[in-house]
Amino acid sequence: MNHLAHFYLSSYSVALMVGNFIADSVKGRRYVQYPPSIAEGILMHRDIDTYTDTHPLVSQSKQLVRPTCGRYSSIIVDLYYDHFLAVHWTAYCSISLDAFAQVVYTVLETHKSLMPERNRRMLEHMKSDDWLTSYATVEGVHLALQRLSYRMAARPNWQQAHLPLLLHYGQLQKQFICFFNDLKTYITSIWSARRGEPGWLPQALDHLITHNHHKRTIKP
Repeated sequence: MNHLAHFYLSSYSVALMVGNFIADSVKGRRYVQYPPSIAEGILMHRDIDTYTDTHPLVSQSKQLVRPTCGRYSSIIVDLYYDHFLAVHWTAYCSISLDAFAQVVYTVLETHKSLMPERNRRMLEHMKSDDWLTSYATVEGVHLALQRLSYRMAARPNWQQAHLPLLLHYGQLQKQFICFFNDLKTYITSIWSARRGEPGWLPQALDHLITHNHHKRTIKP
């Protein structure tokens, strides 16, 4: 899954969101260097990625994309799935995507001092180009793919990488909806057990806006 899904699934707390955002930059057991609440977010990110990479519906999506995108199919499908999450946002969240994105940007900015340099730079681009809301259009996905390709060492040519989304839109959308329901159930289950809170759910709701308003920070 890409940024939007990770933020949504970790929106139970600010610390989980920050940990999810920096997770790809924190290798191995280096998560122990962070506050425990942020370390939880890093581990949650890994749980989400492992579940996603091994789910049969995701494999079916990759098969649709592979003839055009080859070995990069996993990355491409992650972005496609963020597109479908953005398109169907109101089915998952009671606040608008625009409002949620602004909360995320402010939360991350508030905790930038805890981030690796790579994530600090990424955050500036994420805010200036409003990545999270841009996923809602195919054009936004296309631009996101171009941005990502420029940051990769291999510099893949992804000028055509949005075409499978157009060609297989309905099928990919159905696969996402079924998969995302499974993912939400899985994350709710394991994190309820881990936290000892049977009613735990990713919320992305008013408590984050309240937190954002008061701008409380996580101490290192």
